[in-house]
Amino acid sequence: LSWIDVEHLILPKRVVYLQLSLITVALLADAVATHQWHRLIVALACSLVWFALFFILNFIDPHWLGFGDVRLALTLGLALGWLGVDEAILGFFAANLIGAAVGIALIAAGKIERSRRIPYAVFLTLGAAVAVFAGPALLTPFHLGS
Repeated sequence: LSWIDVEHLILPKRVVYLQLSLITVALLADAVATHQWHRLIVALACSLVWFALFFILNFIDPHWLGFGDVRLALTLGLALGWLGVDEAILGFFAANLIGAAVGIALIAAGKIERSRRIPYAVFLTLGAAVAVFAGPALLTPFHLGS
Protein backbone atom coordinates (compact mmCIF):
# COMPACT_ATOMS: atom_id res chain seq x y z
CA LEU A 1 0.00 0.00 0.00
CA SER A 2 2.83 2.39 0.77
CA TRP A 3 4.32 1.95 -2.70
CA ILE A 4 0.95 2.50 -4.33
CA ASP A 5 0.58 5.68 -2.28
CA VAL A 6 4.07 6.84 -3.29
CA GLU A 7 3.35 6.33 -6.99
CA HIS A 8 -0.28 7.45 -7.19
CA LEU A 9 -1.11 9.29 -3.94
CA ILE A 10 -4.03 6.91 -3.46
CA LEU A 11 -4.82 3.88 -1.32
CA PRO A 12 -7.20 1.57 -3.18
CA LYS A 13 -10.15 0.85 -0.92
CA ARG A 14 -10.40 -2.73 -2.18
CA VAL A 15 -6.89 -3.44 -0.93
CA VAL A 16 -7.37 -1.61 2.37
CA TYR A 17 -10.72 -3.33 3.02
CA LEU A 18 -9.23 -6.72 2.14
CA GLN A 19 -6.39 -6.07 4.56
CA LEU A 20 -8.86 -4.94 7.24
CA SER A 21 -10.99 -8.04 6.69
CA LEU A 22 -8.04 -10.43 6.91
CA ILE A 23 -6.71 -8.79 10.07
CA THR A 24 -10.18 -8.82 11.65
CA VAL A 25 -10.67 -12.52 10.88
CA ALA A 26 -7.20 -13.38 12.20
CA LEU A 27 -7.71 -11.46 15.43
CA LEU A 28 -11.19 -12.89 15.90
CA ALA A 29 -9.85 -16.41 15.38
CA ASP A 30 -7.07 -15.76 17.89
CA ALA A 31 -9.55 -14.36 20.42
CA VAL A 32 -11.74 -17.45 20.02
CA ALA A 33 -8.76 -19.82 20.33
CA THR A 34 -7.12 -18.09 23.30
CA HIS A 35 -10.20 -16.61 24.99
CA GLN A 36 -8.49 -13.21 25.04
CA TRP A 37 -11.60 -11.22 24.28
CA HIS A 38 -10.23 -8.20 26.15
CA ARG A 39 -7.45 -7.91 23.56
CA LEU A 40 -10.04 -7.87 20.78
CA ILE A 41 -12.05 -5.19 22.57
CA VAL A 42 -8.91 -3.08 23.08
CA ALA A 43 -7.99 -3.55 19.41
CA LEU A 44 -11.47 -2.47 18.29
CA ALA A 45 -11.35 0.57 20.58
CA CYS A 46 -7.91 1.59 19.28
CA SER A 47 -9.13 1.13 15.74
CA LEU A 48 -12.12 3.37 16.32
CA VAL A 49 -10.00 6.04 18.02
CA TRP A 50 -7.51 6.08 15.13
CA PHE A 51 -10.38 6.18 12.65
CA ALA A 52 -12.12 9.03 14.50
CA LEU A 53 -8.96 11.15 14.69
CA PHE A 54 -8.17 10.69 11.02
CA PHE A 55 -11.80 11.16 9.98
CA ILE A 56 -11.94 14.48 11.83
CA LEU A 57 -8.74 15.66 10.12
CA ASN A 58 -10.12 14.62 6.73
CA PHE A 59 -13.45 16.30 7.50
CA ILE A 60 -11.77 19.57 8.49
CA ASP A 61 -9.72 19.67 5.30
CA PRO A 62 -9.43 16.76 2.82
CA HIS A 63 -6.18 18.29 1.54
CA TRP A 64 -4.54 17.51 4.88
CA LEU A 65 -5.29 13.83 4.72
CA GLY A 66 -6.86 11.62 2.07
CA PHE A 67 -9.69 9.26 2.95
CA GLY A 68 -7.50 6.29 2.04
CA ASP A 69 -5.35 7.24 5.01
CA VAL A 70 -8.49 7.33 7.16
CA ARG A 71 -9.30 3.77 6.08
CA LEU A 72 -5.71 2.67 6.66
CA ALA A 73 -5.83 4.20 10.15
CA LEU A 74 -8.77 1.92 10.94
CA THR A 75 -6.68 -1.08 9.92
CA LEU A 76 -3.48 -0.06 11.69
CA GLY A 77 -5.33 0.92 14.84
CA LEU A 78 -6.87 -2.54 14.94
CA ALA A 79 -3.59 -4.38 14.40
CA LEU A 80 -1.57 -2.26 16.83
CA GLY A 81 -4.40 -2.24 19.35
CA TRP A 82 -4.20 -6.03 19.51
CA LEU A 83 -0.64 -5.59 20.79
CA GLY A 84 -1.82 -3.01 23.31
CA VAL A 85 -2.86 0.57 23.82
CA ASP A 86 0.76 1.65 24.31
CA GLU A 87 1.75 0.19 20.95
CA ALA A 88 -1.20 1.87 19.23
CA ILE A 89 -0.24 5.24 20.72
CA LEU A 90 3.43 4.71 19.87
CA GLY A 91 2.57 3.80 16.27
CA PHE A 92 0.43 6.91 15.89
CA PHE A 93 3.03 9.29 17.30
CA ALA A 94 5.96 7.61 15.53
CA ALA A 95 4.14 7.95 12.19
CA ASN A 96 3.56 11.65 12.75
CA LEU A 97 7.05 12.31 14.08
CA ILE A 98 8.69 10.51 11.13
CA GLY A 99 6.35 12.22 8.66
CA ALA A 100 7.00 15.65 10.14
CA ALA A 101 10.77 15.12 10.18
CA VAL A 102 10.86 13.95 6.57
CA GLY A 103 8.48 16.69 5.41
CA ILE A 104 10.46 19.43 7.16
CA ALA A 105 13.75 18.05 5.82
CA LEU A 106 12.40 17.93 2.25
CA ILE A 107 11.08 21.49 2.51
CA ALA A 108 14.32 22.76 4.08
CA ALA A 109 16.37 21.06 1.35
CA GLY A 110 14.20 22.68 -1.32
CA LYS A 111 13.08 19.28 -2.67
CA ILE A 112 9.37 20.03 -2.21
CA GLU A 113 7.18 23.02 -1.51
CA ARG A 114 4.90 23.28 1.50
CA SER A 115 1.81 22.94 -0.68
CA ARG A 116 2.88 19.60 -2.18
CA ARG A 117 1.12 16.51 -0.92
CA ILE A 118 3.26 13.65 0.30
CA PRO A 119 2.21 10.00 0.64
CA TYR A 120 1.22 9.65 4.29
CA ALA A 121 0.70 5.86 4.16
CA VAL A 122 4.48 5.47 4.08
CA PHE A 123 4.75 7.18 7.46
CA LEU A 124 1.77 5.32 8.89
CA THR A 125 3.45 2.07 7.89
CA LEU A 126 6.80 3.13 9.33
CA GLY A 127 5.12 4.21 12.56
CA ALA A 128 3.41 0.84 12.82
CA ALA A 129 6.72 -0.91 12.16
CA VAL A 130 8.37 1.11 14.94
CA ALA A 131 5.58 0.08 17.32
CA VAL A 132 5.80 -3.59 16.36
CA PHE A 133 9.55 -4.04 16.19
CA ALA A 134 10.90 -1.42 18.60
CA GLY A 135 7.83 -0.96 20.80
CA PRO A 136 8.87 -3.35 23.56
CA ALA A 137 12.30 -1.71 23.90
CA LEU A 138 10.91 1.83 23.65
CA LEU A 139 8.01 1.24 26.02
CA THR A 140 9.80 -0.81 28.71
CA PRO A 141 11.23 2.22 30.57
CA PHE A 142 7.68 3.48 31.09
CA HIS A 143 6.60 0.25 32.82
CA LEU A 144 9.27 0.04 35.51
CA GLY A 145 6.72 0.54 38.27
CA SER A 146 4.35 -2.14 36.94
